[in-house]
Amino acid sequence: MADLLTRFATVSFVIESLIQSTAGFGVHVIVAEDQSLPAAARFVTYQTTDAVDAAEGLSELTSAAANAARAALTAAPTAGAVTVINQDVSGSAESAEDALDAAEAAGLAFYWITLVSADAADIVSAVTYATSNEKMVIARSADADWKTAGAPSGFSTVVSSTRLVVIFDDTSSPVYPDMQFAQVQAATDLDLQSGDGSVKLTLGTMPDEQTDTVAATIYANNANPVYGINGSAAGNAYIRSAVVIQGASTGGAAGPSEQMYVQVTADWLKAGILQKIGQLLDRYTAANRKFPLNDDGVELFLGEARDQSQTGVDAGHLTPSDSLPLGYSWSGSINVSSKTITLTGSLNILDTVVALTITGYLGRYT
Repeated sequence: MADLLTRFATVSFVIESLIQSTAGFGVHVIVAEDQSLPAAARFVTYQTTDAVDAAEGLSELTSAAANAARAALTAAPTAGAVTVINQDVSGSAESAEDALDAAEAAGLAFYWITLVSADAADIVSAVTYATSNEKMVIARSADADWKTAGAPSGFSTVVSSTRLVVIFDDTSSPVYPDMQFAQVQAATDLDLQSGDGSVKLTLGTMPDEQTDTVAATIYANNANPVYGINGSAAGNAYIRSAVVIQGASTGGAAGPSEQMYVQVTADWLKAGILQKIGQLLDRYTAANRKFPLNDDGVELFLGEARDQSQTGVDAGHLTPSDSLPLGYSWSGSINVSSKTITLTGSLNILDTVVALTITGYLGRYT
């Protein structure tokens, strides 16, 4: 469990940054280069494919951005909307990181990031933003290195990242399985259900299916192939229990992979705990009351951490174990000189099945 705890165990915050929101977990954005959004908007949210069609007809969206948005909105289930963020490359030489920063500064809350571009440099730029702001990037790549040598050289700076999921798709014309993947994740209410990073694709044109051998190599290189049920991707394509790029290698064998849901669970736990504690402190501030720097104050904080953790158990993020009968354990301490309360927690993540072994013996038993 240290692997999970190291993701958010050390969290410091001050009064002006107390209130955090988990609303971004239900929002999927697409970074698209050089769009002509109405009124020079930084971003526009589309709820239907008809709205996307209209925007394309008015040349507000390029055909590539429109195709990506349509792919997202035809996912099943859908979050009900997708937001296109304009990346002004031609006018301001913006990077994906710049565009995402600007969208957040303009008031957009989001968690799931995709890009129309499949260029490694653009993906790395988005991961730089996601790492600093605790988001998740879902990207696609057609680089053949994933099928043989490992991560392409353009990804060398992010091979230790837990905030990038690469979906391999070498279909001649992009069909955007990454958009449907991100949309399904955004449609999952993490307060009620812990997703395992899977999606059954409902694209009009399916990605090219990889053979079992090639798919196994892609997965071993810490990217995600598109699988076909019963050997056919047509109408039966899916991505199963996606892994993050962490551990990938640009040469030689990749290190152990990790499912995306581990990082998502950690982010959800942290955001939820801080939101609850922030709201608690806000009530004290509004009433001009001291928050007690004593055992009573510790218990108030612990109550919020335990409440979020129990929601995690109920939703399937966490699970009880022999050493953690509740699935979690929290303790608190006080430092009078620095006027600080410290919470320390252990949490047992619930994993998903990624492999099955069946052994049967046929015989005559007496």
